[in-house]
Amino acid sequence: MFVFIQKYMSNNLTFYDRLLSYAQSRGIKNTSALAEKLGYEKPEKLYRLKRKPDSRPSFEVIEGITNLFEFLNLRWLITGEGKPELPQNYSKDIYTDPADIQEPESVYQTKTQELLKEKERIIDQQKETISALNEAYAQLKMRFEGAEPKKG
Repeated sequence: MFVFIQKYMSNNLTFYDRLLSYAQSRGIKNTSALAEKLGYEKPEKLYRLKRKPDSRPSFEVIEGITNLFEFLNLRWLITGEGKPELPQNYSKDIYTDPADIQEPESVYQTKTQELLKEKERIIDQQKETISALNEAYAQLKMRFEGAEPKKG
């Protein structure tokens, strides 16, 4: 457990390092054993993450990890931010009902007001353009009518 805490404190850990240290804190000895627990025939998917620290895990890997470690904090695993585990009172069903999620109406009201102001600005600008074009048309019409030879 001490090794896990010591590694957890390091800011230079990779995704693979965090995953392996967490797995070891849960009694999984090494990468091969972790791959077996995740249901992989070979540990290659995990060794790829070790060999290429900048590589990103596949969705399949993330899904398997999530299913294996119920309380693992994915934010910590992916970014290193936060704590390795979610609170024990955390429920996987916490976000399943969209009715439970309420977004602040003020965000939408502000955005709507900004869009309406922009719309009004564009309309005013178009009115000015139309007015200028009508004026130019009237002047050209007067010139044209005055320049026509009179038939007689």
